[in-house]
Amino acid sequence: MFSKPNFIRGWYSAATVFTCLWTGRDIGDHFFNGSLIPWFIGIALAGTIIWSAQPFFKKVCSTAK
Repeated sequence: MFSKPNFIRGWYSAATVFTCLWTGRDIGDHFFNGSLIPWFIGIALAGTIIWSAQPFFKKVCSTAK
């Protein structure tokens, strides 16, 4: 079901992934001569941030019903 808390969770996840991947790519281009290692670190960081925020979003979504 589409609801405001689910929309916020999706927006948060998409914004986190975009920010981490873009920052990793930018750091790799400017400081590591085009290396993809910071981009891979950004993937791991985005996954960790989203995974650690899931209990909060589950709590918010369950109270909003």
